[in-house]
Parts: sequence; structure tokens; C-alpha cells
Amino acid sequence: MAGLSLRVFPRDRMIVNGAAMQFFTTAEFKFTNKVRFVYGSQIMAPDDATNTARRLYLELQNAYAGEIGEQAAASERCHLLIDLYQEATTSQAARSLLSYIRTGIQTGNFYAALLAARRLVRHEDSVLAVSP
Repeated sequence: MAGLSLRVFPRDRMIVNGAAMQFFTTAEFKFTNKVRFVYGSQIMAPDDATNTARRLYLELQNAYAGEIGEQAAASERCHLLIDLYQEATTSQAARSLLSYIRTGIQTGNFYAALLAARRLVRHEDSVLAVSP
């Protein structure tokens, strides 16, 4: 049977289709159908969304791995954050990532947009000299 096998460890966290999970024991499992999930260091808690790039990442996380009904509203918030960020930044690297993220959202490729947003967070953190 095709699918994606994962091994998780105690205290690992995962969000699957909007359901937040925390593991208490080591486990191996396989997704045998299509699911949207983030886990481990990919998960951003709302309290960690302290700047524009991080807020964008959090909204993309919600659009990608959140509840199905949440996707449209989260996508709209992403577009608003992208607009605000593009107006405020002079960084060509940030503008390029924002353009890629917007395209990912528009084409429904939320995972690629989420990966790009992760790069944007690292970029903004380095520019602002913020430690992770």
C-alpha cells in the first residue's frame, strides 16, 4: 500500500487537517490517503508570530494544514500580509519570496508557499537580528 510513513517521538507535535496532536510515546504510522500536515519545527505557535513574516507563515500554516473551511479566510489574510510586506520592504530577496508565495497560494500549492515563507522568516530574522 502506497503512502507516507513517519516515525514520531515523545513530545513531537503534529497538525493534521486542523487537528493538533502531541505524541507521548514513540510511534510509527503511515498516511495512506492525502492529508495536509505540519510537524515538529514546522509548526509555528500563534505566540511566535511576532513579525510580518512570521504572521504570514502562521496564516499559511492555517491555510495548508488547518481545517478545510479555514483555507479561504487564511488565504485572504495571506494576501493582505503579502501586500503589506511588499509595501514596507526594500529587500529584493523578500520581494522575490513574496511573489513566489503569492503564486503558490493562487495555484493551491500551499506547501511550496509554506516552504518559501519559512525562508522569508529566516531572511527577516537575519535582517532584524532576531534569534530563533
